[in-house]
Amino acid sequence: MSSVLLIGLRVVALQEVLFITFAAVFVLLYNDILVSGFDDFNGVHHDGLATFLPPLKLPLVPFTLSSGALGLLLTFRTNVSYSRWNEARTAWGKVINDSRSIARMGCIWSKSYKNIDDAAVQRLGEAICSFSRSLMNRTLPPQEDEENFKKYTYERISDQNYAEILRNAKHRPTAALAELTSTLVDYKLNPLHQVEVEHVVTGLCDALGASERIFTSPVPTFYTRHTARFLAFWLLALPLGLFEPMSATWNHIGVLPVVVLISGFLLGIEELATQMEEPFSILPMEKMCEGSIRTSVMEQVERSQMGIQSPYYGEGKRVNSYATGEAVSVPAPAPASAHVVEAATTSNHSEPKTHGLGAGGMADTRDPEAYADADPRKSISAAPTFEEYMKLRESQK
Repeated sequence: MSSVLLIGLRVVALQEVLFITFAAVFVLLYNDILVSGFDDFNGVHHDGLATFLPPLKLPLVPFTLSSGALGLLLTFRTNVSYSRWNEARTAWGKVINDSRSIARMGCIWSKSYKNIDDAAVQRLGEAICSFSRSLMNRTLPPQEDEENFKKYTYERISDQNYAEILRNAKHRPTAALAELTSTLVDYKLNPLHQVEVEHVVTGLCDALGASERIFTSPVPTFYTRHTARFLAFWLLALPLGLFEPMSATWNHIGVLPVVVLISGFLLGIEELATQMEEPFSILPMEKMCEGSIRTSVMEQVERSQMGIQSPYYGEGKRVNSYATGEAVSVPAPAPASAHVVEAATTSNHSEPKTHGLGAGGMADTRDPEAYADADPRKSISAAPTFEEYMKLRESQK
């Protein structure tokens, strides 16, 4: 990306620098040959051919006074363009992180709860990857990416019915988000986990909105045009202001290198701002889609399909072996006998009775059993019935 950017800067800025250099050469030839005269290589001075013509020169005061305004315009222009680039990169960073999080949670939870087949997990991974690819297609001109996107849907998506929907959708990222949510709903996860993963999916929608805001809201043209015109007139008039200060050099030749350097730096700043103004044209989105998102997401899908990194939230625990990729089921611990429980409740150093885990892997505290401990703070009183609770409320009124 850096090499392409530098090539673009050289091509665009070089043409403008050459034009300003030719203007400086014209000023030197006009003043030295026609008006004030020139010195040859032997140091002999020759009078001008048309000394009656007015010289082309200006004092440096106007340039000194206007340089502050020019600097502010270039600074604001660069800051606005960089903020757009940074916001676009931040949005894509969120897409990368949220895509990995959805793959991690969806793959592990789906295989843990319902033992969903590998095709469903593959569908989740492809839905995640298709969103980032659709977002890339959304923020690029159709002539740059349309054919590549269609090729992607044919080669990288197993479900061609979904691929056809994606190709024909007017807003492709939204269609990809709908497929992603539909896949997660079909998993029938624990409600708490469903809410958590859907919150991450909403984060992808937020990143989509941020990208579209940048893509559809360019910097106002009157601002960019005013800055470009100001800079052009300032640089074209610069040789007139430098002609007198460079009189100490041979035939004022020092004007040329100074004009070339100053115009090169200032025009380079303007060109940098112009390229960063449209960040999606310079961001490595294809590399992020394929390298940062697809590689990690599909690797997580493969691990889930192999039974690796899928703990079981049920009556027992599934221990995974990374060496073999096989899952070993460990039975749940046997319930404690009655005399053990009685000894635990009468001991001064006993701990509260541990409740079992529900189907979703969370402790069930909706109906705790009564428990008496030597420390009153650790005791759990018996819960009143509904009738007793209502009578208690009536007596407190």
